[in-house]
Amino acid sequence: MLLVVGLASAQEEVVFRTNVELIRVDVEVLDGDRPVTGLKREDFLVFDEGSSQPILDFATEDQELDLLLVLDVSFSMGRMLQAMKTQARDALAKLYFRDRVGIVVFDSTPYLVIAPTWDREAVDAALQEIPLSRGATELNQTVLMAAKYLRQQSRPQARRGIIVLTDNLGFKALPDSVVRDSLWESDVVLSTVFFFSGFTRMPNYKANLEPFADATGGDVFKVDDSNFNLNESLQRMRQRYSLMYRAPAHKPGSICRIKVQLRNPAHKGFQIRARSGYKAGIAGSEARQKMTLK
Repeated sequence: MLLVVGLASAQEEVVFRTNVELIRVDVEVLDGDRPVTGLKREDFLVFDEGSSQPILDFATEDQELDLLLVLDVSFSMGRMLQAMKTQARDALAKLYFRDRVGIVVFDSTPYLVIAPTWDREAVDAALQEIPLSRGATELNQTVLMAAKYLRQQSRPQARRGIIVLTDNLGFKALPDSVVRDSLWESDVVLSTVFFFSGFTRMPNYKANLEPFADATGGDVFKVDDSNFNLNESLQRMRQRYSLMYRAPAHKPGSICRIKVQLRNPAHKGFQIRARSGYKAGIAGSEARQKMTLK
């Protein structure tokens, strides 16, 4: 079986074998808290296990989004639920018309409220009807299932994002490494909005979503209901760069580390958030690897 990839600058087709693994890296560049836009392909350096890699594909913040909002509706989030609904309504109104958004709610189990869609009115209607649960909170399984679902449902060319709104107090039925690998395989950027709920972290509350945001290059916002601004999180998801490179040969199943840097010394003070690695052999879906290389 052959993987055919069309080059925008040529009429002829270039053929790669299917055992060539293409790695997609969504990169956020920040100057303080401000996203840096306008950078070019040549501004970036990508390293795989310390070895510099040619960037085969480059896309800017104009890329469309397939987004899941994942809302914690467990008992501890009671006083934040209305704030989440209000902020989500305002933020979703600012998305581009090409962007799709779906909603998942969770307590001890995740539930799909509405699949990713362009219909903002349908999303808002579904959002406003979400009730508070009296259940506990299961974090790791929720993230795993959301990542797998988004991988199945998203468009190959779209940036995939999950934003979890939670107090980050909960259980984990699955090891962190399993969830991280699924996020990497699904090419998902996970960002979090952590609320201060006033509840105490119990000894059996071992889950923590912050490492998943770090592993995928997502953002972590720590807020209360008086300074909550979901639109900032959505815009930060958009204002990223997408890089793609061909992975070197690695032992299948091994963890391979990625580092992204800026070439220009004048950009030394900028902060870079990008996925920290991948598991060789499962870096992305087949449809993902058929993206046009420019």
